[in-house]
Amino acid sequence: GFTYVEREPSQVASGTCGDNLTWTLSSDGILTLSGTGSMATYSGEANIPWYSYRTMITKVVIGEGVTKLTTNACCGCIRLTEVEFAENSNLQMIGGSAFKSCTSLESISLPEGMTTISGNAFKYCRNLKNVYLPDTTSAIDNLAFTGLTDVVFSVAYGSYAKNWAESHGFTYVE
Repeated sequence: GFTYVEREPSQVASGTCGDNLTWTLSSDGILTLSGTGSMATYSGEANIPWYSYRTMITKVVIGEGVTKLTTNACCGCIRLTEVEFAENSNLQMIGGSAFKSCTSLESISLPEGMTTISGNAFKYCRNLKNVYLPDTTSAIDNLAFTGLTDVVFSVAYGSYAKNWAESHGFTYVE
């Protein structure tokens, strides 16, 4: 066979996405958000800094200090299969349409400490099958999971998330 040397993934693009937040996209499709605080708010999905690269993103890594993913953060990332949250994530909120139309996403485990999922956050994620909702979840918009039919929520016994899933006709496991 042939001998080959694999090059390390190179950086495709980077920039800022909040007062104290930066982003980098590497050639292997990994988008990493680093720093502290909330992601900046952008008017319209086309203004998200990495929007023009959205179809090459396969994984999003959300750093420990990120507190909020804003509206349209990863909207239309059709090849996204994995969202990884740092172990001691400080994420509190997932904004509206944040993962809308991420049609390759099959599961997501939201981090402990997260409280809020906004409207259309996971709209049209038609292959999303498993969503872990942490015990700290205290607000889920009625339209957060619009158009999802096969999703199963993992919820804490007697929790807000369990009551929400039940009252909205979603399947859940405790």
